[in-house]
Amino acid sequence: MDESQITNICTFDELANALEIEPSKLRYILWGKKPPSYYSRFTIPKANGTKRQISAPQGPIKVLQYRLLRILNAYYSPKRVVHGFTKGRSIVSNANSHINKNWVVNIDIKDFFPSINFGRVRGLFLKSFPGMTKESATAIAQLTSVFNSLPQGAPTSPIISNMICSRLDRDLMDFARQDNIKYSRYADDITLSGDGAVRSSIGEYSNGLLVLSSKCIKIFNDNGFQINSDKVRVSFKYRRQEVTGLVVNSKINVSRKYIRNLRALLHNIETLGLSEAQELYTEKYHGRGSLQSYIHGKLLFLRMVRGSSDNLYDRLVNSFNLNIADRPGNDSNTHLPTRAEIKAILSRLDPSYGNRYHRIWRELYDETDSTGENLKTALYLMREVIGGLIRRFAKNESVENYLNLSPNLRITRLQRCKYLSEKSLATGEERLAKLFMYIPGYYNDLNKLHSLEIVDKVDVKVLVDKVNELIIEVVKSIEMLELFRLS
Repeated sequence: MDESQITNICTFDELANALEIEPSKLRYILWGKKPPSYYSRFTIPKANGTKRQISAPQGPIKVLQYRLLRILNAYYSPKRVVHGFTKGRSIVSNANSHINKNWVVNIDIKDFFPSINFGRVRGLFLKSFPGMTKESATAIAQLTSVFNSLPQGAPTSPIISNMICSRLDRDLMDFARQDNIKYSRYADDITLSGDGAVRSSIGEYSNGLLVLSSKCIKIFNDNGFQINSDKVRVSFKYRRQEVTGLVVNSKINVSRKYIRNLRALLHNIETLGLSEAQELYTEKYHGRGSLQSYIHGKLLFLRMVRGSSDNLYDRLVNSFNLNIADRPGNDSNTHLPTRAEIKAILSRLDPSYGNRYHRIWRELYDETDSTGENLKTALYLMREVIGGLIRRFAKNESVENYLNLSPNLRITRLQRCKYLSEKSLATGEERLAKLFMYIPGYYNDLNKLHSLEIVDKVDVKVLVDKVNELIIEVVKSIEMLELFRLS
């Protein structure tokens, strides 16, 4: 569904049609039963020891919310300062805006999701979709809210909260621009940063405390939000500065405590063995679930923050693979690729294609160009490599053209590849047949990355890691198929 179709949703019947459901059934789901009956409610612990209330949708409400989410994703374009719940952005991209600043101010919105009530959601859709009837806007609000607020746990809550915050973002961007301040938002976490002294427009800093100005507070109040005064803090360059949990003093990094904790867990496994380390993790540290999965997740987070080429990350991954992932009898498939493994795979490639892969890696880390240009070039080279594979084994450039036939022919790339695979099998070309069955996945991944060409607006490290992972997967698949085995 494109934006023109979305903005044409006016009547209730048009809304039902967009949600792929009969109007009578939609009415029954929304008003025939009490909305709370469609939700599973439970709590999860927060970092400060309190509980977070989760309302997870179930049954038809959940299905309809995901369909609405697809519609909203096609319509809504987040501002560049918005990093939470946004494709291609993360806590890393959020922190990236505030590196190497003299001061960083963190502000938290109080009761973020609960403060977005039924009426605000209804008003949002009446305003955002010209011509939408009150009945349709009421239906969307009924579909996406419960207990008169956005439920934490519903797939539609994040994007609706971002849409609700559009005016807040605009006001804070104007506020920041006037005093040459950097502003970003990740969900309910607001960050302001700058050089020189803390601006009086933000507040007054005295005796280690920051008292926000009435002007700053008014911006939040005018947009229907309140500030959590207990979570307002300012940090200066000579102390640790954090943005959404990441250190930003000179570069984006995790805290030293995070690294110490990760090293200690790996050391326990190395010296005690996995079973004893698991017991220690459960009893002493009150850990829940599998220690192996916990460490694996922490390593993936470290890779997202510091990148897969980072020396510390590579050392910790080697330790994890040696003592956990590659342990005899471990079939959890948690092995993480190391730099040495990637180099070994590349060294066994056909030289002509191997050089192209090396070019891709060089392009990704070429600091002379912008990250946007690096990624675009790398993506182009990857397409070139896959095109070369097709020509090499089909010995016919028309095969590549066939794979890229116009969608108007009403045949999917998967169907084309399946046809070519069957044709190759019939002629005894088994390796070529396997290749054609792998190509759709390659192209799908490449197209997903290619759609992120607005790389100047998204996080650098996250995208680079995505490209790196795709390269590794393509190379490993090719190696497995023995397409690069030298004769």
